[in-house]
Amino acid sequence: MYRALFFIAIVIIAVTGPVFLLAAFALGYALMYRAYELVLVAVCIDAYFGTGEIPYYLLVSTVAIIVIELLKPHVHVRERTI
Repeated sequence: MYRALFFIAIVIIAVTGPVFLLAAFALGYALMYRAYELVLVAVCIDAYFGTGEIPYYLLVSTVAIIVIELLKPHVHVRERTI
């Protein structure tokens, strides 16, 4: 449930919000979940805004997701209950 709400918030921020806020939310989402659907969001952003011949959002998000997936086993964040 929270994953779906978090993803919807990212999609809304992608269209209406500032890029730095989108980057922060996308990074948090990618660290908490497998974030392959963020590539779809990047494709939609590139298509909607027409960023030119090179799809910048797609390239950056794909590289970021690959790097984060490779680093996840080394940077495991665990919740503690008190």
